[in-house]
Amino acid sequence: MKSARRAALVVYSGGKPFAFEEEFRSRGFGLRAVASHRIEITSQTFPAGHRVDRVIFTSRNAVDVFRRAGVAFPATAQYHAVGASTRAALQQLGLAAEAPADASATALLAELPASLAGEYVFWPHGDDADVSLADDLKRRGATVYSPTVYRKLALRFPSDLSAEIGAGAFAAFACTSAAAARWLFEGREPAERKGLAGVPAAVLGASTAAELKGYGVKKTVAVGSASFESLSQTLLKMLQRSKR
Repeated sequence: MKSARRAALVVYSGGKPFAFEEEFRSRGFGLRAVASHRIEITSQTFPAGHRVDRVIFTSRNAVDVFRRAGVAFPATAQYHAVGASTRAALQQLGLAAEAPADASATALLAELPASLAGEYVFWPHGDDADVSLADDLKRRGATVYSPTVYRKLALRFPSDLSAEIGAGAFAAFACTSAAAARWLFEGREPAERKGLAGVPAAVLGASTAAELKGYGVKKTVAVGSASFESLSQTLLKMLQRSKR
């Protein structure tokens, strides 16, 4: 990563790695992918033996927790996913899920019935989730079980990454979640934060975009769909433009 106009930084908050180095290299660009957190499964119980009408997954990590725990998915429930990667993870398990075009809880709510009276909704999520989704479901009459099934534990910040940021080594960057954005910016020296704020960022969702703007990031580019594949293509286009 010798040129500030030829490399991208991706900070992903645990779970599936962002493994696109070869694709970037083949296009003449550099990529550094760094995990900000590791995923720890909690001891929360699942609704075994209870009729479940709807299951909502707002992250791929929650799907992976289910898979790793070996818990049976409710066979008769209707599944909903936020994000293309979340829906793809469910499809790999043989589960069809409805997913809004906009990868957000707000868009999901807009597609759910106005009345959920009498329904039992299961929403397993991480410790950084916006739990107001559960409140909205309850206002529609649903009984909601929304346990925290995993935690994101922050990893140590690499000292050499601080040096690269300070040297202006990246022409574009992305954080795959608001938690990843906080990890990247908090604790950095003022000069590092100022330098990052001037670099265009690709974003997967509105909450991450809002977090980055709160840190002063001047330009954010929305990714077409909430998937690592789409994020990779967006960053490559941003790097290509930076060469002109």
